[in-house]
Amino acid sequence: MSSKARNHEHLYKRSPLCGILQQQQDLSALLINYGATMKFPYGLADFYSMRKEGYFYQDRTSFIRTVEERGKQLVFLRPRRFGKSVWISTLANYYDVARADDCTMLFGDLAIWQDPTPLHNQHFILRWEFSKVAAFGEVETIIQVLYDHIHVIEEEMAGHWKLIWLLSSWEAT
Repeated sequence: MSSKARNHEHLYKRSPLCGILQQQQDLSALLINYGATMKFPYGLADFYSMRKEGYFYQDRTSFIRTVEERGKQLVFLRPRRFGKSVWISTLANYYDVARADDCTMLFGDLAIWQDPTPLHNQHFILRWEFSKVAAFGEVETIIQVLYDHIHVIEEEMAGHWKLIWLLSSWEAT
């Protein structure tokens, strides 16, 4: 083995990615040895669905505390298919007031639940899905489609939070 190859192997073994890949290989071997099948969430980026339906989830929740400590405006730059949407969905479920009743089911066996941060389930989450807004055509058309999309989301969220508020008011009486 050349010195360059040894150096690359040494760097790989020290990287966090190596640990994650090793965990995945260990889990796969364990499942194969016991005859279990692993549901792999190919194309699924909804944390809630993944956890509720028993899909494999690589636990990265230990980074939530780090995210909170880094500041309020963060940019996640990663290549395609690198888990950005799953991570954002994980954060949305962790912080969303509407998921408070499901938190133990969603996070109970994950790293963050050993020592949850004070901010969990403390925010109203509004999720924008801009992939549904076509970015082609006349500028006026794109702007109108964007406004229409935002209006639909606002209406859905207003109804959702009004229902939660009414239910919580009813339970308080």
